[in-house]
Order: sequence, then C-alpha cells, then structure tokens
Amino acid sequence: NTRFNQLFGYREGELAGQPVAILNASDTRSAEEVAREIEDELEKYGIWAGEVRNRKKDGTPFWCHAIVSTFDHPVYGKVWITVHEDITEKKQIEAALAGTEQRYRQLYEGMRDAFASVDLEGRITGFNSAFVKMVGYAPEDIYTFTFRDLTPEQWITGEEQVLKNQVMTRGYSDIYEKAYRRKDGTVIPVELRTTLITGEDGVPQ
Repeated sequence: NTRFNQLFGYREGELAGQPVAILNASDTRSAEEVAREIEDELEKYGIWAGEVRNRKKDGTPFWCHAIVSTFDHPVYGKVWITVHEDITEKKQIEAALAGTEQRYRQLYEGMRDAFASVDLEGRITGFNSAFVKMVGYAPEDIYTFTFRDLTPEQWITGEEQVLKNQVMTRGYSDIYEKAYRRKDGTVIPVELRTTLITGEDGVPQ
C-alpha cells in the first residue's frame, strides 16, 4: 500500500515484481535464510512475528516489527501478507540504554568503596565487588539477605531511625556509623551514607 512505499522510500508501483531480498539489510543472515525461517513458522502456526532489519531504497537500514500471514490468492496461489511497523527509534533507545547501563556498571564495579542497594523492605538487591569483599559472603548468598541480617542487633534500631527520620523525609542521610557482621563472624565498623532512589513518578523504590 501507499504507507509501505513511503516507509521504504519507493514510488508507487516500483516494488511490484521485485524480489523481497531488496528489502533485506541483515548483516548476518541472507534474505533467503530469513524467508525459510518465516516459511517454517507459517507452516507450523499460520503466522510469524518478529523483528527484521530492512533497507530503504536509498540504502538506509532500519528496523521493523513485522507480522506475516498467508492467504490463497485466486491467481498467484498462496501469498504472504506482511504488516511492518518502524521500530528504529525504539531500537536506538534500547541501544543507548544498554550503553548507559554498561558505563554505570563499570563505574559501579570500579568504586573502591563498598556499595549496596536495598528495597523498601530492606532486601539487598544489588552490590559491587567491594561490598562482597567487605562482608565475605558469596554473591548468591548476599541476595538472600536483608541489611538487618548483616547488622549486629545493637545497631539495627539506630539505623532504622536514620532511615525513617532522614532518608525517607529528605531523600538522604548524614554520614553515620554502624557495624557489619562478616561471614566469619567478625564485626567490622563502617561509615556510610544512605540515599533514597525514586522512580520517574517520584515514588520511592
């Protein structure tokens, strides 16, 4: 249809009779390989849906989410019907977010200070290598703990007051002291600051 021509940059009627391979821009799979995969799915389920890397008339690559189905045409026999949605912007955003996450992870792991995140119930949800080294537990064990599990009992009430009166009211705490209990039973003094993380809606996470 007209929208399909506009999406791929062709004039009305230019694509008629052309091999579908001219629309394929995959760097790793040929149009024939993609077509075979789609054909197999159509035979099994009658429909195929997925992401494809297409190419405009001027050679510009772009991403589409495509849905393919079939019907019996009175002249051409079984033909494919395809619906394409341009998702290039979505893929670019995903790539940018992935790059940001990688840079964040490098910064996170490169910190010499121990860092850990907890949810509102106190369950530990993330930490860096320095934190693992400090408490002496395996990462898979740390994920099963709350901050209370690692804190000697005499420090728990004071820390909960800091969370209630500082972190939950203004979004961060003053630097305060407490202790952690390592896996070997050693109690070590620490100095820390806690910051509240919120979502885009401002709701604490």
